[in-house]
Amino acid sequence: MATDWLDSGLLGRVRQIVRSRPCLLVGGAVRDHLLGRPVHDLDLVAGRDVAAVLAEKLPARLIELGGERFAALRLAGEGFVIDLWDRGEASLEEELARRDLTINSIAVDLADGEWYDPCAGRRDIHARILRATTDQSFAADALRTLRLARFAAEFGDFTVAAHSLDLAAAAVGGLSAVAAERRREELGRTLEAARPAAGLDVWGSIGFYPQVLVPPGDVDDPAATLATARRALRRADERLALFAQLGTAQPDRHALHAALMLAAAGADVEALVEGGWVSRREARAIAFVLPCRRLPTRREDQRWLLYSSAKQWPAALCHAAIWEDRLPRERAAETLASIIELAGREAREIFTPEPLLRGDEIRELLGLEPGPEVGEAAKRLRRRQIEGRLRDRDDAVAWLLSERR
Repeated sequence: MATDWLDSGLLGRVRQIVRSRPCLLVGGAVRDHLLGRPVHDLDLVAGRDVAAVLAEKLPARLIELGGERFAALRLAGEGFVIDLWDRGEASLEEELARRDLTINSIAVDLADGEWYDPCAGRRDIHARILRATTDQSFAADALRTLRLARFAAEFGDFTVAAHSLDLAAAAVGGLSAVAAERRREELGRTLEAARPAAGLDVWGSIGFYPQVLVPPGDVDDPAATLATARRALRRADERLALFAQLGTAQPDRHALHAALMLAAAGADVEALVEGGWVSRREARAIAFVLPCRRLPTRREDQRWLLYSSAKQWPAALCHAAIWEDRLPRERAAETLASIIELAGREAREIFTPEPLLRGDEIRELLGLEPGPEVGEAAKRLRRRQIEGRLRDRDDAVAWLLSERR
């Protein structure tokens, strides 16, 4: 098999440095190459001596991550991270078998380009199957049950082997003991994936119903709630395609997909934070999206929705279009397209408008003393400006004087 792909970018630099030293590329980089996807993260099976040479030559900082039988090391350089595993006295077959899925258990020797595939990962890649390497794969780390769902979401056209689903279902109860930040990362990557509904399909198959989606006592049938969320996520594909077609700002997939899940369950953003599923920063983004359930047809309402959603307006619009049930399908698509065009055409006037009047001018026109009433008047003025009802200073003065009367 051709080895040209091993000689480019960071991987090429690594290969030049290690030369004939024992060093194998494993995991995601090999899998992604076989899938025709860009190769990013590098995992290597190599001894500490190789790690030390790489740290010196790349250069990079060598970090000890721990581990007993398989010592984990990390190289942190400028703009890159490489993880290494020192298998010590263990055989290569043992090293590859301890990995989660067969598609991640393929290795390539950087010295001569020889392939090692004891778990038949290349066969499963060709067949588009996600399969556990051993019967202990998920029991060894319950987080792998969520990782299985994440891979299904990222790849979209892979199916999960039936026996592997059974193994994951048996291990899913162990997720409660997994650190919140590890669960949060897997959920985040699932929500950002191309086909998050496929990930939720796996959740349903293994009996994983996050409390945030199914609050205790609120839903008699958690599978039904999960099914509603999956349908909403599938509808998102069509709406996202429209944004891509129009070439405008693309929705924040994480915020959009998280909001769709919450809306399906009737839950709020705080439940995600308390459950350790999102960070506060992510929660703030989702909070802009979740309330948007209708596509406004009046132009002033459209302008206000765009402004009040701030940077999350593409995700908010997409979310509204998915839950919109008042408008016929074709009319909803036309309305969505017109709002997207409005956002591009009048972006400055909607998102960053210059104030029509200063605070002291508002106070003088209304005959007010300094205080909260001035701020409230300024907010009302700003809203009418955003809605397009007030275009210039003269409009603002006339409206304030009418307010005073």
